[in-house]
Amino acid sequence: MRGEGSFVSVAHFDPRNNILEGVSLYLLNRDFSLKGLIEAPWARWDGARWEVRGGTEWTFLPDSRMIRQSVDTSLPLMETPEDFKLLAIEPEEFSFSELRKQITDLKAKGIDSKDYEVDLHAKVAIPLVSPLLVFLAIPFALKYSSAGGWALSFGFSMLIGFGYWVVLAFAISLGHSGALPSWAAAWIPNLILALVGLFFSAAEQ
Repeated sequence: MRGEGSFVSVAHFDPRNNILEGVSLYLLNRDFSLKGLIEAPWARWDGARWEVRGGTEWTFLPDSRMIRQSVDTSLPLMETPEDFKLLAIEPEEFSFSELRKQITDLKAKGIDSKDYEVDLHAKVAIPLVSPLLVFLAIPFALKYSSAGGWALSFGFSMLIGFGYWVVLAFAISLGHSGALPSWAAAWIPNLILALVGLFFSAAEQ
């Protein structure tokens, strides 16, 4: 991303916590020659600036000498989290293969990829909801065959389907926070829905 008198490269941006990870800030002269480089493992937005710890700055002097110093204050970066959010790609915008590649790249850079892993499992789990809902609707359809019964069957199915999406949203949020393993966050709602379908099928028999 091009900034004011600089170029910034970021390995990963966490829009929930406004944290940049793997930051490289290339400082430029007016003729676009490189006058300095700042690297930081992370930078956190405090509401007014990007705070850093453990960063390193190299300053390139005209006589070809280079000065190295530690950076533990803030980055000279004018862009705000809103600027980075315009360029950030949400996990749901990736295809399955792109998301899997993104996870591999983040792990190779030592960056936490749990958010992407949860969404990768969700990409497989969510399409299975439709056949599960059909399976769930069959017992109601067999039990209530009249016109009024069909309406009641449809209402029950819609209610259970709505409950599924509530449970899924809650489980996904737990997965993103690390409270649940990534696979569990995506698949537990499907498992609950399947168990409900089995219960009503067994009750019908």
